[in-house]
Amino acid sequence: MKIKHKILLVVLPVVVVSILAISAIALNNFFVSTKNEIIDKLKLTGENIVGKISRVMFERVADIKFLSGSNLLSDPDTNLIQKVNFLRSAERAYKSYASMSLYDKDGIKIGDTRSLYVGLNESQKPFFTHAIRGEIYYDKIPVLSESLSQYVIHFSAPLYTKGNISGVIATRYPISKLNDIFRTFPVSGSETFNPIRLNLIANNGLVIYSDHDRKSMLHDNLRDLEIFKALTNNSRIDERDQRRVPVTLESTSRYGESLYLGINQGQGYLDYKGSGWFLILSESTKDAFAVLQKTIFDFIIAAGIIMVVALILILLFSNRLTTPITRLRALALQLSEGNYDIRIPTFSRDELGDLSHALDIMRTRITETNKHLNELVNQKTGQLVEMNKDLMESKNRLESLNESLILSDKAKEEFIMMVSHELKTPITPAKIYIEILLTSKSLGKLNEKQKKAILAVHKSISRLEGLINDVLDVYKLDVGKMSLRKKEVAVRDIINENISELMPLMKDKGINFKAEVRAPCESLKVLCDPTRIAQVIGNLVRNSVDFVEDKVGKITIRVELIENERVSNTNKQDHNYTNQVVITVEDNGPGIPPDKAKSLFKKFYQIDTTLSRKHGGTGLGLAISRGIIEAHGGKIWIALEYTNGTSIKFTLPLAGADSRQTNNNKI
Repeated sequence: MKIKHKILLVVLPVVVVSILAISAIALNNFFVSTKNEIIDKLKLTGENIVGKISRVMFERVADIKFLSGSNLLSDPDTNLIQKVNFLRSAERAYKSYASMSLYDKDGIKIGDTRSLYVGLNESQKPFFTHAIRGEIYYDKIPVLSESLSQYVIHFSAPLYTKGNISGVIATRYPISKLNDIFRTFPVSGSETFNPIRLNLIANNGLVIYSDHDRKSMLHDNLRDLEIFKALTNNSRIDERDQRRVPVTLESTSRYGESLYLGINQGQGYLDYKGSGWFLILSESTKDAFAVLQKTIFDFIIAAGIIMVVALILILLFSNRLTTPITRLRALALQLSEGNYDIRIPTFSRDELGDLSHALDIMRTRITETNKHLNELVNQKTGQLVEMNKDLMESKNRLESLNESLILSDKAKEEFIMMVSHELKTPITPAKIYIEILLTSKSLGKLNEKQKKAILAVHKSISRLEGLINDVLDVYKLDVGKMSLRKKEVAVRDIINENISELMPLMKDKGINFKAEVRAPCESLKVLCDPTRIAQVIGNLVRNSVDFVEDKVGKITIRVELIENERVSNTNKQDHNYTNQVVITVEDNGPGIPPDKAKSLFKKFYQIDTTLSRKHGGTGLGLAISRGIIEAHGGKIWIALEYTNGTSIKFTLPLAGADSRQTNNNKI
């Protein structure tokens, strides 16, 4: 059998099978990618909408909590008209509610922003029965408001007067407001015009909201859909703390065959714990896979054309391949007969051409071989020159990037300093004028109510000033530019000065505040920056003041000397603290949970992260304290073995312990 026929017999089946296999794989991959793209689009849209709904509901919960805690609504001296006017102002500010109402403790509506059904007894309504028991309530399923003639979600909370529930505040969030949320997420494909249908449903299958079928809202029930069954059986959170997203392909009498995807509302958002709602998104398979059907048809046409072209090319290739082989065979026979003067031409630029060239080299001179080697050396030398050039260009780019980073750091430092200065500039005169109002009568005498308000403003300005200083200190710690002015200071002097400065904080709360300087610490001196150490002690004591109870609170500053001993920190790693002073600040407050002790010294860390947390603060004080103590060569940690409250310890080196330290260092 000739070579031409062998080529046709082998190559043609391989080409046909390859084209069919590639087409099948490509179509399958395209189908999978198309389906995944649709699912990802539905998932992204759904998760964005569910997240927005949860945040909006959280804002409504925050609104009712704010109104419940309003001093104006709880004040028995404020008349009903003023309270209703306050609610009307709040309603205009929020722009979210259909109405707001006040109820007495018997469930009688005593005030309404729309003046509707005042005097109506709604004591049996769930929003009242839950709120009067002291709960924050919101409807899981919208209800029809008789006064507004529309479906709403009630948010209610108790009103307190002198610690007792005196009534209820209720707001009505119209279900039509959900349209504003859905409108912020365009869900129609701009290219293929495939509309995505959205249905927000309750945990019993009732349609709460629909963007395409308004008649179904609070009338239709989707519990018979397979997607709903999958949602109710798959509503837990997986190991990665992400929502599982069920997907089904099912057919309904109303929409035909569609691809359905469900999103679980999950745990809500912060104080809003969710209402058990689900979001079901669907898209018609006819619209979704229209491009896929056209692609399959195009693939079939293209595969047929490719096979025909391949057959023609194989025939041409076989002729082109076998012709030079026949000629090369005749020349090889002449060489075998001893005819070395004949030159063997190169028939093609492939293996056959290489063979022709190899046979021709056999009869060339050695000088031609040397010439070839020289050309090869020149070629490699040129490549090395190009590589060296590329390396130099890379080096120049790195130097340019390094200069950019230096400029960026400088700009960041200038920005922080400028912002800090600009924030402090308006605070200083405000603080001075407030102190003049409090301590002098030159601007007029204040009554008790005004004085109380001015004191609150003064306290807020002081907190803002402290916050600015904390942020600036954290920045200096991060970039290593916080200066320390170390000097030898008596331990007794440090403690006495801090006791005197912090004692006024204890008088209002009646806290027992004392210091214990144990021998021989009274006569010892430490090497430190006294201003920064006072800042650390102040941070620790103020934290204790926030957490101990009034009248019975106890805060103790204790100073001890550790000689050639080991002290364990929170990471349970032993460190040598030879001849160092240990200063302890302990209280009889609620203490620190062991699982949160490791994170306590991180920036912005708060033990209580809820919206209504009792204790304020930025979470920077302990982080700054750790940076200052570590810059002194000490350590700061929580004594977990202390169980009567909180005990935080830190160490300072004795004066003369390290002669290599200078008096002015930067962290």
